[in-house]
Amino acid sequence: MSYTALQLDALAEMGNIGSGNAATTLSIMLNSAVDMEVSEITLCPVKDCLKSMGVDKDDIFSVIHEIHGDLNGLFWLGIKRDGQVEICTLVGGEKFAHDPSIVFEVSNILGGNYIRALADMLGLAIELEPPNAIAIDDYLHDSKDHGIDVNGIIFIKNKLIIMGKTIDCFISFVLTKESQQALLTRLGV
Repeated sequence: MSYTALQLDALAEMGNIGSGNAATTLSIMLNSAVDMEVSEITLCPVKDCLKSMGVDKDDIFSVIHEIHGDLNGLFWLGIKRDGQVEICTLVGGEKFAHDPSIVFEVSNILGGNYIRALADMLGLAIELEPPNAIAIDDYLHDSKDHGIDVNGIIFIKNKLIIMGKTIDCFISFVLTKESQQALLTRLGV
């Protein structure tokens, strides 16, 4: 499965809209300035995503949400371990510096806004399942019948800026081959 530059641009624009919505929601929740910048969107194999972030699987906190409906697959949020602690501390204070439930809630906000933007713009019905903390390769290994295309995931590098602190993270849509084709058809570019 491959995407044209125009199709990737369309996905990046949806990512920008989703980022804006997510930043606004987090800003309201925290009563503080939040910004999110999409710095890169590419199509790559799962194994290359962590390399692109400059980390290995032990240095990343992964949150996975299954998505179902008109598109099927995963929404995957990855945050470097130091960024995980930073988010938890900024959102919950020092007492919650290592509380994964805070990252789960941030992932719910990010994933929900990205999925809603994608669904609204393309007229799709997509549901986001509750989060799971599991490494992507472990999830894919444990779910052999998932039908997910591990060679062509939509990888979006982000900078999440909370209270003036920048946290590198990434989100990815890891879709089934059928869902990738459906997405390309809906993009119509």
